[in-house]
Amino acid sequence: VEENLKDDERYHPPEEESQSYFDEDGNVLGGAAGPLVRILNILDGEEVPLEFDVEVDISTPFTVLKVDFLIDGVKIGGSVTSIPYEKTIRLSEEDVGERELTVRAEDSGGGLGEKTISIEVVDI
Repeated sequence: VEENLKDDERYHPPEEESQSYFDEDGNVLGGAAGPLVRILNILDGEEVPLEFDVEVDISTPFTVLKVDFLIDGVKIGGSVTSIPYEKTIRLSEEDVGERELTVRAEDSGGGLGEKTISIEVVDI
């Protein structure tokens, strides 16, 4: 703190740009905490067929470097590196049942963000 005391003996905070960004209510959305990841077309606990699309929105003040899609922690295919952030996921009959779908994003500010939901894979 002492290094931030100026000649007037008052504290002056460090002069750096914020590493976070906020919504209109002042809630931290991302930045130092990483990108905000939203799965747009599937709700937590929703049933999905063996082949389904995942559409994602990524909010960050930085450039999105890559977006990965995982089922039960296993990466599915290659990373998505440009808009639109979406992927078609094809599973097999062995995958029927409750699974975790995770979408993970990395931005050029060094932030990592992810969203995980439960899905029920059904053979329709």
